[in-house]
Amino acid sequence: MSLNSRSCELWAEGEELGAWKRGTSGLLDRLAKPAKAPKPKKAVAAKSKTSPKPSPRTAIAALKKKGTHVVTARGASVPNFCIGIGHKTDKQPLNDADMEHFLQLETLEELSLSRYKITDDGVRHLAGMTWLHKLELKEIPITDASAPVFEHMTGVMNLDLSNTRIGDAVLEQVARMKKLHELDLRHTCITDAGIKHLTTCTELNAILVTGTQITDESLRWLSRIPSLQRIIADKTAVTVAGLKLLKPLAKLTQLSLDDTALDDEACSVLAGYKTLESLNLEGTQISGAGLSKLLALKKLDWIGLSRTALTDADVPTLLQFPKANIWVHHTKITAKGKQQDHCQREAADRRVRT
Repeated sequence: MSLNSRSCELWAEGEELGAWKRGTSGLLDRLAKPAKAPKPKKAVAAKSKTSPKPSPRTAIAALKKKGTHVVTARGASVPNFCIGIGHKTDKQPLNDADMEHFLQLETLEELSLSRYKITDDGVRHLAGMTWLHKLELKEIPITDASAPVFEHMTGVMNLDLSNTRIGDAVLEQVARMKKLHELDLRHTCITDAGIKHLTTCTELNAILVTGTQITDESLRWLSRIPSLQRIIADKTAVTVAGLKLLKPLAKLTQLSLDDTALDDEACSVLAGYKTLESLNLEGTQISGAGLSKLLALKKLDWIGLSRTALTDADVPTLLQFPKANIWVHHTKITAKGKQQDHCQREAADRRVRT
């Protein structure tokens, strides 16, 4: 074998040895490194079997079974306007658990739950019903615990909370209802502090506070709502001093002060409210001396003077009211007192109700 041939063989053997070492080295390196843990497989979440969201039709059907009267617009099966009216039926009445059905009626505009045994726990389901325009919750045992329910009901225009246990905390939330037109708070636990919140309700035109703890201070706050047209404050502690505070109310047409401590002095103040069309002074200490002062109210078409100190001697004054219907039940006015002459007797029979 020649030298050149031997050199080629040695070179070839060297190349093979080098390749083997390189391969072995790579393998050893890989073996020396810790093995990577396999990537965990992503867990496949099991599909939850959630019950489908109740439809408006389902909600209406459930409510009808409980005796709720539902009115639909133009006979639509799924109403764009409906009213749930609470009334006594032979069927099982609505309770707290049934309130969640109303949340499915997103086009409901008017809702009445009067006289049902619904508590604060049930009313809380109504908190999301921001689309309501009229809400009646009268004669149900709710309290100030329901105050948060009214926080976002800014579209309500007519709210009836009469004969409930709500107080000033609820009125603090009601004050957010900038579109509120009528508010019924009769026989509730509200006070002057609650009425103060309502000065932000600049579109309010009627408020009913009969049988509450309000005083003249409430009339001071109400005088700051120039849109007011009707104030019903029967059986309250309102006095003549409070009446004087109502002068800024240039649109006042109806004022009811039944069973208050007002006397003839109040008539002098009331005579200045020329816009009055309806005036209720039943159960007060008004006599003929005060009655004559009310003749200045030319727009009166109804006057309540039952259970006052009027007598037969006051009939001529009563007949001077140009167009008013006058109620004088349970006074000392008798049929004989009206018999003055034929014309007056005819007018008295027509307009003076004894």
